[in-house]
Amino acid sequence: MPELWPFRPLVGTSSERLEWLTDPLPGYTGEQRIALRDAPRQSFAYAFALDPQQYSRAKTFARRNGADEVLVPVWMEQTRNIGALSAADEVIAFDTAYADYRAGSAIVIWESDRKAVTATIDEIDGDGVTLTAPIGVDFTNPTVAPARQALLPDGIQTNRERGLTADIATRFQVLDNVDLSGAEIYDQFLALDVLTDPPAKVAALAESIVRATEYRDNGFGPIVAETQKAYADFGQTLGFRDEGKAGLWRRRQWLHNRWGQQKAFWLPSFSNDLVLQAGFGSGAVTLSVASIAPANFYFGRSVMIEMKSGARFFRTINSAVSAGANDTLTIASALGTAVTPADVRLFCLLAKVRLATDAVTINYRATSSTFRPNDTDLSTCTIPVTEVPA
Repeated sequence: MPELWPFRPLVGTSSERLEWLTDPLPGYTGEQRIALRDAPRQSFAYAFALDPQQYSRAKTFARRNGADEVLVPVWMEQTRNIGALSAADEVIAFDTAYADYRAGSAIVIWESDRKAVTATIDEIDGDGVTLTAPIGVDFTNPTVAPARQALLPDGIQTNRERGLTADIATRFQVLDNVDLSGAEIYDQFLALDVLTDPPAKVAALAESIVRATEYRDNGFGPIVAETQKAYADFGQTLGFRDEGKAGLWRRRQWLHNRWGQQKAFWLPSFSNDLVLQAGFGSGAVTLSVASIAPANFYFGRSVMIEMKSGARFFRTINSAVSAGANDTLTIASALGTAVTPADVRLFCLLAKVRLATDAVTINYRATSSTFRPNDTDLSTCTIPVTEVPA
């Protein structure tokens, strides 16, 4: 088994990068996207503050293993304080939910950077893991975490501005990558996720709408514009903020389900684009809204109607007719419930989008890699998306 990197990272310094490989093939009226990897490449970036003795051990570790595989704990998936273990134990009891433990892979049992061992997992269930052999060391109240095989492509980077303390940054490129795609976690509409979580403001959020166009200008005559696509490119930056191990796992699984740029999803505008002007019955397929555009704008667009009760409805607009300051929309099917304007919390347009990048970085702002037991697991990520033609 490869050698374990035994040091625990500083609070709020951990990040995880997932990199897919997609080949988008744009056309005038649409695009195709080809996924070129079965699983994303995963890497971890950690930062450490080491005393002189720890730093000496880290340097010799890097010299010995500069081009070799090592084992690195997945600290953001750890479980702390699992109770005493004896050297003869082959079964470790703890909650394995929301962590990527795998049969045949390694687990780390950690009490300090001087007292840590790795073992191979034989079986996994919701209440713990069974190992292929006894752990061989007594522990008082250790932490356990999955361990990944990885390389140190950048070695260790050190800054020694703080007296005897060595500030070290490392990046671990994981080798045993897997696809964690699972059941979809959001409401479905036309076989695609509807991202019903409003984006969080974890950084400046930007939007852009541009029509791909080639401009011909000889400098002294009129400028000629030739459109390259039959649709506008709508770009937006989404921010996500997730708390708790369940929330972190949910976000990671959702990202795996996207396969980078390959798989589209529905993104509500989370703005009251359409204002209902009158109530309608449970079997009605026409509804009156305040006009926001010419009638032909609505054709083929999809909408989300969110009720104050929490119920959500997703429908496609089949046609629209202008009626003065209002427009009458015909939707694909009735909602099955009577609705009044006072019942509606949000009536917005849906955009079909995909990730605009194959690389996503998740930052762990206050993970349980800290020694403070009351910290809440918290992750943030910012991801650009772009609209794709329906």
